Parts: sequence; structure tokens; C-alpha cells
Amino acid sequence: LVTLEHAIRYPGYSRIPPVKRSPLESERLSVLEGSQLDFFVTYDSPAQSLKAFFEVLSAKPDTAAKGVAARITMNVGEGAQEQAAPAEKVGQRRELKMVRGREDRGRFSLAADESGVLRIQAVGTNGVPGRERVCVIEAVRDSPPRLRITGLEPDTWIVPGEVVSYEFSAEDDLGVSDLVLEWASTGRPGAAPAGLGGEEYINSDQFGQKQV
Repeated sequence: LVTLEHAIRYPGYSRIPPVKRSPLESERLSVLEGSQLDFFVTYDSPAQSLKAFFEVLSAKPDTAAKGVAARITMNVGEGAQEQAAPAEKVGQRRELKMVRGREDRGRFSLAADESGVLRIQAVGTNGVPGRERVCVIEAVRDSPPRLRITGLEPDTWIVPGEVVSYEFSAEDDLGVSDLVLEWASTGRPGAAPAGLGGEEYINSDQFGQKQV
């Protein structure tokens, strides 16, 4: 195997720019779950057969694939979570469709829905198998946004027309696009009639006010 190149297309909601075709030198690739991976292989001589296999793992790639160097090529966020594969998929091995361009090269694709081990094998025209290339694919699940609000107690008594002030912080490993404030009245004595409520988008400042 002379070169192994890869390209990555991330899920549209992530707004992460795609990774254009470039050499994959590491033996471990960490990507956001749901990404589409394209691989391109080139050998130094014609190959009788070119095959690629993917085996789903249940454990972390660090411990499940012995002998494979662990080096993350991209960080998708500190809050990212690893997804455990369903029991029926653990150890499942499937062959990926290899598209042959010329006798010495090919390409194939993989949807990164689970973590697993990618194996690329080739057999020369003389029947001699080449050295197997192994790469750990780590599919990292996107973490939900984290929202913290201060200045409001679980039970806050107010009078009609009072301005309620609060502070908030919203964090996400990929960024926060919208913040929505939902409110409703309880109809307690001295408060607004029951059933009143609404929702509105708020800006990204860390301080807000609402007149109730």
C-alpha cells in the first residue's frame, strides 16, 4: 500500500467544513457520528483483489483493537460522548463495496454510525497477499447543549407587571444556534390568570429580563 487517502463529510447540522481528500497517516480516525467517510487506496503494483472490511466494536477503540496505535486526528469537542454499539452488532464484520479505478487503486465509502476497525487487504497478481492496513474508526456522539440559569429560584413569587431578571450560559461542543425562552403562569393567587404563556427567541447575551 503506497497511499491511503480520506475525505470526510460531516452531518449538515454540525456546520463543520468537510475535510478534502488528503493522506491518512494515523491508524486512528475520530469523527462525529453520522459522518460520511471516503477512502482512496493506491498500491505500488497491480492487485488481483482489493477488499475492505469494517468490524463494529463495543469497547473503546483504545482497548478493543490491540496493536493499533492510538492517535486522534481530530477533536470534535470536550463534551463528546462515545456511542456503545447494539449487542446484535458487536463483532459484526461486513465487506465494503470497493470501486476499482485501475489495477493498482480503488476507493470505498463508510458511514460512521458506529465505532469499529477498518481493514484493507490486497492480493497481488502473483497471488501473494500484501500487508493488511488497519485503522480504528471512532464515531463520537454529539453531546446535547448545556444550559445554566441563575437568579431564578424554583419557586419565585412575583407581582403582576414585575420585571424578572436572570443570568444564563449556554454551551455546546459545536456551538449554539438558538435560545428560546418558554414561560407560563400558574394561576396562583395574586399572579396572572392560569393559561397565560408564550415563547420567544432571546439573544446571546448572558443577562436577560422578562416582564410578567
